[in-house]
Amino acid sequence: MKKLLMTTTALLGLVASAALASPFSDQVISGLQAQGFDRIEIVEGTTQLKVEAIRGTTKVEIIYDLATGAVLKQETETVTAGDDTTPGIEIDTEDGDFIDVADEDSDDDDDVDGDESDADEADDEAEDDADDSVEDAAEAADEAEDTADEAADEAEDTADEAADEAEDAADEAADEAEDAADEAADNDGEDEQEADEDEQEADEVDQDEDEGDAGGDDEEDSTEDE
Repeated sequence: MKKLLMTTTALLGLVASAALASPFSDQVISGLQAQGFDRIEIVEGTTQLKVEAIRGTTKVEIIYDLATGAVLKQETETVTAGDDTTPGIEIDTEDGDFIDVADEDSDDDDDVDGDESDADEADDEAEDDADDSVEDAAEAADEAEDTADEAADEAEDTADEAADEAEDAADEAADEAEDAADEAADNDGEDEQEADEDEQEADEVDQDEDEGDAGGDDEEDSTEDE
């Protein structure tokens, strides 16, 4: 295994790295440097190339197919405290490859199946939520209807009670008026009776006076005759 570490200040290291790296690795390094990555680690395997590069707080890991240049896997994450962020280029070689393409394809299929399953589950949850919302709305409508019916019943009872009270008050007022009229009629009858009695007494007085006058005349006439 060969390994070479180069910093941006080690010109001889850069020359040595150019001699060690394959043409494809050189292309990858140039492309990453053009994108602003200043910490680049290259590991060349049997048929694959693994790259780890850092730019600022961003760290990328890419695995290429050496024969086709196709990206077999790519991940992006944030730089952690344990990562070496010293600017430079590190090139290494390793027997074997880094990933099993067949397994990756299988994982991709699993991811697709998982995504579809998650989508189906999300659809089911959304449908359940919609059903729950409809049920809640129906329950709310029933409660509102019950409340309205109860309010209507209470209003009707209040109106009936008020009508009964008004009717009772009217009947009571009518009875009082009738009693007052009867009492007034009785008073009128008593007054009329008293008036009749007074008139009768006056007639009796007048009669007595007439009788007295008649007796006086007779006595006077008798005296004259003597």
